[in-house]
Amino acid sequence: MLIPSLLELSASAVSSAIINGTPPAENTVLLPEVSNLIFEKFVQNFEVLVTRRQAKDICTSLNISKIDLRHKVLRRIDFWIIRNQNLISLALGDLSGLETFTIDREDFLKIIKNLEEKFFPDSEYFIKIHPMLQRLLNSESQKNLMHLDISGFEGTFTPKWICRTTKMLPSLKNLIISGRKIHNREIRKIGKHLPNLQFLEISNTGITRIDGISKLKKLEILGIGGLNSEDSGVLMELFELKNLRVLDLSRKNCVCCEKTQLLNQYLSCNKILPNLEFIDCSGTLCTNESVWKLAKSHPRLRKISIIETEATLSEIPNLEIMSLANLSSCVKCLKWYKTQINYPITASILREIRNFLDADYSIFKESEIRGCFEVVCETIETFPDGQSIHRLIADVLYQMIRNGRIYPLSVPQRHDMVHHLLNILDFWQNWYGDVEQTKTVELVWACLTDEIFLTTPNLNLRQIFEVALENVLFSEIVKENCLISMVKSLHFMDSKGKEQILKDSDYCRKVLNLLHSLYTRGKAKMYKLVFKLINKADFEDFVRAGGITVLCRHLKKYSFCKSLKFLIKLATRIPESEVTRSEFFKWENLGKLVRFFKVCKKRNSKNLPMIKHKTYLISSLFSIILASVNSENRQFFENHEKMLKSEIENFAPNSMFPYKLSTFRHIFENSKFDGPVLWALYTIQVGREHDEFPIYRNLKGLDRILRNLEMSNGNKEIREKAMVTREVVVDGTNYTAAEPQFVIVYQKGGKTTEDQLFGIPRERSSFADFLSLMRDTVPL
Repeated sequence: MLIPSLLELSASAVSSAIINGTPPAENTVLLPEVSNLIFEKFVQNFEVLVTRRQAKDICTSLNISKIDLRHKVLRRIDFWIIRNQNLISLALGDLSGLETFTIDREDFLKIIKNLEEKFFPDSEYFIKIHPMLQRLLNSESQKNLMHLDISGFEGTFTPKWICRTTKMLPSLKNLIISGRKIHNREIRKIGKHLPNLQFLEISNTGITRIDGISKLKKLEILGIGGLNSEDSGVLMELFELKNLRVLDLSRKNCVCCEKTQLLNQYLSCNKILPNLEFIDCSGTLCTNESVWKLAKSHPRLRKISIIETEATLSEIPNLEIMSLANLSSCVKCLKWYKTQINYPITASILREIRNFLDADYSIFKESEIRGCFEVVCETIETFPDGQSIHRLIADVLYQMIRNGRIYPLSVPQRHDMVHHLLNILDFWQNWYGDVEQTKTVELVWACLTDEIFLTTPNLNLRQIFEVALENVLFSEIVKENCLISMVKSLHFMDSKGKEQILKDSDYCRKVLNLLHSLYTRGKAKMYKLVFKLINKADFEDFVRAGGITVLCRHLKKYSFCKSLKFLIKLATRIPESEVTRSEFFKWENLGKLVRFFKVCKKRNSKNLPMIKHKTYLISSLFSIILASVNSENRQFFENHEKMLKSEIENFAPNSMFPYKLSTFRHIFENSKFDGPVLWALYTIQVGREHDEFPIYRNLKGLDRILRNLEMSNGNKEIREKAMVTREVVVDGTNYTAAEPQFVIVYQKGGKTTEDQLFGIPRERSSFADFLSLMRDTVPL
């Protein structure tokens, strides 16, 4: 785990204060080094548009000398901040949002009719870079600016920008324009007007020659990857740069493209750069022979990169070879390339790390896994907007988590992982329709569903739950793993955090909104998952939020057994909850239940055990509701009782269990006694009469319930009926005859299928469920 320094913590606090509108005291101007760090934190933490008040606070409190906006879209408000600082380094990002300084291709070609169109690359828009820099930089910054990064992958600079810009920036030593399309003659202008240049990056600029580059006598670092030319002597002028230490021939756009001939063209010149220390051959036609030739011909060469090449060498005396031979070498390469902001090579390294971890995780030491994790997390911060990078990083982290693999990572590292995973989710909020972003989100939620990971001590499970809830409520597409993460994080959460969530007055409302959202989208599997969240809610709050009405409405499309069972759980609370009673006795809700009852009646068949199961559940629900009707109001429910009895008469002859008829009649004749208990009781009684011993395992629980009812302080009539029923059904059972077969079946429980355990798959499993339910609801 990387522990931030006190300076970093202080910088983060100041940047947060500026964001929140509470900057340092007036007339307090911080040193450039501190100001640079504060502004860096501000850029990292601030995602929305900067306000004028925040811009003013930055200008009055900070003395910034270096600004890096490579991962941001430049806005008009940024001009004010930049112009009020005295800079020595400036890096700009996306310039497409500046309408004043951009011009469409068609309009641009109309302006320059006297010039040939072929001189201008095929670009959607052109950028007036010189006027823009004039507006951005004050006179002091123009005089002292040493580093300028205006690289990008879109837009072309208007003609003559080199001459005008170089005159404006006399102290410039580092120029990075990779990705911007320029013409060959602009290289000559760079050589002519910037003789003091030490670092030049012109990779993937569309040039085919580098004539005039020999004039940059002080140049030490040069990047020319993507130079596309058939001329074998195109690099001859390069060897006049005697001070060149680093030569970068790697591509900066896509390593999947055809590999370049640059290295072969370099070797065909039969010349050397005497002070060359590092050459990057990634993405070129480099072979083992080429590597040996470079090593022998360049006495000062210390490092060579052969990533994404045919070369397979891993060791040469006195020469460090950067390759992807093993996990350790991949981590070393990642450390280097993340500092170079090289997207394609970084992606290749991460892909290879993922493959190593996936192939055989057990061969790596804990120190290797931890070191790899730290570098991967640093890469996230280096590429905050890297779409492919984030997907690969999420895949690497998933390989470290899945199947209990997370054990090498320390507790602080696991906490860091949560932080980085949630940051990735925050960045890709509008991922719908994008294949790569969708995969990234899926991998993140797959990480956040691992149980071993979620049981890490003091993990911020509440934050995971809240982010997941926000995602499922407001996302156009809901991922199943997101819901699973919610369920598991709530399950493993400490009691204090769980209590805070469940006691939130909006919790039930949000869960019901989610339930309804999944209902309208037709997500049946995820709909069932939500019941695990509902079961943990306070029943009173759920009912007040309209839960009974929602579930009754949803029976039209989603008549799941879980919905019916939960309604039955709520119905058992009618005697003690007036709110629940009033909700169940609303004519709208009763109408929905009657409609579903009639649907079950039409579809009932002995060949459809699931429909029979639902018939049993809805009948039990009605029996509880009707048993709760006061005697003075019973006349209003005569039709419901007739409907239920009518269904019994139609259903019983086709049933494999014809004795249900007496069960229903007994329920209505003794409406004050709880319906489900009698139903389970009579089922067991009938099973006993038919020598169906597997159901005997419910007898002991039933005996406990009935004994409690006998000893309760409740209604005398209930206690008497419980006593009589127990004597008839339980005490009258021949345990001796039943025990041998009962023991055999009971021992098989959990090791056999439900059908093997209960014989023919009729409603018996549901009877057992109801008995279990009553054990939970009746104090034992």
